[in-house]
Amino acid sequence: MREDIIVRDENGEPVYDGGDLVIDFSKAIGKYYGRGFFTNCDARYRVYEGARSTKKSYNMIGYELVLKIVMCEFRNVVVIRQNDVDNRQSTFEQICFAIQDLGFSHKFTARKQPLEIEYTPTGQKIIFRGLNNPTSLNSIKFPHGYWTDTYYEEAYEIESYDDFRKVDGSMRGRLPEGYFFQNTLCLNAWSQDTWIYDTFFKGRLEDDYNKLDDPKTKYMDFYDPDFRLYGRGLYLHKSTYKCNEFRDPDYDNSAAEMKRKAPEIYKVEFLGMWGNATESVYPEFNGSLVRPIQSFVGKTNGVPNKRFYSFAIGVDVGLSNGMGKRLTVKKNEKPSEKVGAATTMCLVAITDDYEQICVVDEYFHSNNARQNASNTDGDRNDLNLQQQCEAMIRKLQQWEDMYSESGLMRGTVNVFVDNADTGFRDALEQEAHRLGFWHARFYASSKAVSIQSRVDFERIMMAYSDFLVSDKCPNLERELKFMRRGEKGEARADGSDHITNGMEYALIPLLPDLKRWKTFKQR
Repeated sequence: MREDIIVRDENGEPVYDGGDLVIDFSKAIGKYYGRGFFTNCDARYRVYEGARSTKKSYNMIGYELVLKIVMCEFRNVVVIRQNDVDNRQSTFEQICFAIQDLGFSHKFTARKQPLEIEYTPTGQKIIFRGLNNPTSLNSIKFPHGYWTDTYYEEAYEIESYDDFRKVDGSMRGRLPEGYFFQNTLCLNAWSQDTWIYDTFFKGRLEDDYNKLDDPKTKYMDFYDPDFRLYGRGLYLHKSTYKCNEFRDPDYDNSAAEMKRKAPEIYKVEFLGMWGNATESVYPEFNGSLVRPIQSFVGKTNGVPNKRFYSFAIGVDVGLSNGMGKRLTVKKNEKPSEKVGAATTMCLVAITDDYEQICVVDEYFHSNNARQNASNTDGDRNDLNLQQQCEAMIRKLQQWEDMYSESGLMRGTVNVFVDNADTGFRDALEQEAHRLGFWHARFYASSKAVSIQSRVDFERIMMAYSDFLVSDKCPNLERELKFMRRGEKGEARADGSDHITNGMEYALIPLLPDLKRWKTFKQR
């Protein structure tokens, strides 16, 4: 280690005493992470799992990573996410912030082509890679020193243990005395159905609700010096929201309210407990969220029951020709729980106080409905492309007649169509013109918000009774009630979210206006 730096731990004691430059580690990152800091822990495997906003990424894939480079002349770092493009707006910016905050900006050079950060006094580097591009990990070499460290951000996204093993096995060779290899994984515990739990946590550091919920418990950790894969040593750290002493005081109020209204969300997002991959995707959805259509568009004593700020239409396409694949109903599934490929459409609005999502009406058509469910629109199951588009435009005209007095379907009607099917979008637009529905505008649906983030936000809105569905939407009600995670831990099982996708295509462009969205952290 270099002899011109002193780093002090959270108790003010020197972690490394050898020079003139003093870095107050506790001031930079706060408390509760010192035991796993690399000057105290040489375990080859460190896993930081826990609640949201607990400093784990900023501390480890930020301040500690930078200090490793500055303090240890021969260390070089590879930062990994499942998809390489995700590094640019996350880990790269995060590390640049830490460099500036620690006062080292004059000693580092950041480049975006290729994405890397260089410690200019020695040529040590921090480089960024994705597991979606395996060839980018082949034969990584550094001009000065060794590949000693790999940091995994959003490690839950890493699809398999084999992918991790390939990277882990690439860090090998003889290092100078005092140096060691180290893998550091940071993640939120969205689901226990992951190789990370099975490989590292199972039987070692299990969830303990009573302990984690105790106001005195900031984190739990575990150390096994004899654990071995390619190398030896395992350190585990499970953080709760109380681990972040810099949190806004209102965050505690949010935690208490979430504990009361949505305990399953509270356990995962505030206590860092593992989610259950076999549970319902929307455990907060219940019958109280389904309201009569008159509660949305009717009036009481001449006063509208709801006033709306904006609305949109979302369309999910089964297939352009209306024919969809038939999905097998498994032994543990009821026929009513799953529908073959379907074409769906949803009318979604947000209230003028910017607090509630209201799903007003739906269109649902499946050519396989005879086996799986009842169609809610049209008498025929075998609609071709033109017939499907005509039925949907006529539904929009019907909605205009039904809801325009309530402020919906007025002016320009923005329709967001499944972006995977440009042909259907064009056909829908042509049919709108043929039928004289000129004020509709058709756009490709946005995928700016991940499916997992959509689910997270919708669950929060449901917990606060701010996600309302009218009784005109029986298919959406069915999907939200029966939906399960995928077998590999996906946010939603394939084939279970036809009308849900249509609803979300309408909702995504409305999200920025919602009050709760402004403080929501996507993942």
